[in-house]
Amino acid sequence: MCKKAYPSLIAVVVAIIVCVLFAVNFRVVFVDGQSMEPTLKARQLVLVKRDVSSVQREDIVVFCINQSVYIKRIVAVAGDTVQLTDCRVYVNGVYIYPYTCDIDSQIEYHLEEGQYFVLGDNGEASIDSRVFGVISENQLLGKAIAF
Repeated sequence: MCKKAYPSLIAVVVAIIVCVLFAVNFRVVFVDGQSMEPTLKARQLVLVKRDVSSVQREDIVVFCINQSVYIKRIVAVAGDTVQLTDCRVYVNGVYIYPYTCDIDSQIEYHLEEGQYFVLGDNGEASIDSRVFGVISENQLLGKAIAF
């Protein structure tokens, strides 16, 4: 009787270990809103890797600002210069993105080590670095790896 119980016990222990390893290294988030369409749809599940040591330009990241969680695309990294001019976004002098703005202002960011400028893929519906400025590495919760 004891010999039959061992395979079940081993399966339970393995399942617990796998769940713990998953929880330590990954998280699952829901996309809230339309700011990342067409890439990510509202209420879509996204698997996020907690290790942010390898994030780079074009990665989709999850981060926290003032108790709110956001998911956006990195468009500029350390060493880059971002300019918001005439309702357009420029990275290192290259035009990358139009956006609707109420005030025609000029803002420039020089990103330092551990800083990122993020935008939603659907700029018309996105609250992103155009609103709250650059984010820092310590605000990152993870990098989207499956969606």
